[in-house]
Amino acid sequence: MQQRNLIADKHDVAEEMRQAFINFLKQLDAPAGTVEPFVSESSPREHLSPDQNLHCIRDERGKIIAFGTKEQAKASIAPQMRHQEIDAISYGALVERDPKALIKMHGQFYWAEDLLGR
Repeated sequence: MQQRNLIADKHDVAEEMRQAFINFLKQLDAPAGTVEPFVSESSPREHLSPDQNLHCIRDERGKIIAFGTKEQAKASIAPQMRHQEIDAISYGALVERDPKALIKMHGQFYWAEDLLGR
């Protein structure tokens, strides 16, 4: 498990790796929709504003998982967890409560603290 976000310390290396990944996807003739999130300026490491509203569920261990829409959150609830409510929370409050909460964006999960604008 990743214990420390090295991108903040080694931004140049991270950018080099991102570009290598994009080139790899293109060599594989990956669909444009797969490549685009990694090419666009804001993606996939876009920053969320502290007041952006997120919709949260919890997994069977109690881990918070946040989504951009209530529909995404509802669709992601495991069958055995269907009884739970979907909570709305601002991004800023979520980071304060649990910096390691998961946020699903661009088809993958990020720790909440990794999307802080720095």
